[in-house]
Amino acid sequence: GESLSGVKFKTGDIMYDFSVVTPGGETVTLSQMLEEKDMVLVNFWYTTCSWCVKEFPYMDAVYQQYKDKIEIVALNHSTLKGDSEEGIKAFKDRFYDDYVGEGATGGLSFPMAKDYTNMGPAFNLQGYPTSVLVDRYGVICMIEAGGIVSEAPFVAMFQHFTAENYEQK
Repeated sequence: GESLSGVKFKTGDIMYDFSVVTPGGETVTLSQMLEEKDMVLVNFWYTTCSWCVKEFPYMDAVYQQYKDKIEIVALNHSTLKGDSEEGIKAFKDRFYDDYVGEGATGGLSFPMAKDYTNMGPAFNLQGYPTSVLVDRYGVICMIEAGGIVSEAPFVAMFQHFTAENYEQK
């Protein structure tokens, strides 16, 4: 419930708890996700971001492999025309039909929501997409600006932060 006005997050900080409501009406809360999962990846994006579009298939594929241990929530705080709640829902639901093609159909499997919390500016975003990794202890362990366009980096991150012997450094 605290305002993020003036807050600047960096690696090593404890992440504020937040809640967002997806265009489908699901409430997603960081503390609830961390009760059930070993890590949460918060991804900042917008609908016309070409690197976001390139990154999402890889992120989604690896999410399918690790969704019992991790959660991803993609937050959009853009004010561009297509970035309304309806635009986000349409983007998510038709992602593979509209952007991937080649027989791929359907939508992305992880939650996406409008960032009404104004969390994006608290990370002083330098580019899109930006991924923020929050470990099982609620600590921001990584802030990665730019598209990740292969599965290997996602696999490495998810394996490391979900390992039984994971220790915070």
